[in-house]
Amino acid sequence: MEYNELKGIIGSNCKEYTAKDDILMMSMRLSAVSCDNCSHYVGGSCDKASFEKLKQIAQNN
Repeated sequence: MEYNELKGIIGSNCKEYTAKDDILMMSMRLSAVSCDNCSHYVGGSCDKASFEKLKQIAQNN
């Protein structure tokens, strides 16, 4: 699984996901839901610690 695909799966399934820009998200498809577009994902890591938890779940399935 590619890392960008993983971030999309995680973003789509994260209860903490909050879009950085609601206007941009409304104009884009669901594929725009990704850790990269989440306000909690800063500097390559999740400040809610959700990324690592969900990454383990996604990689085990």
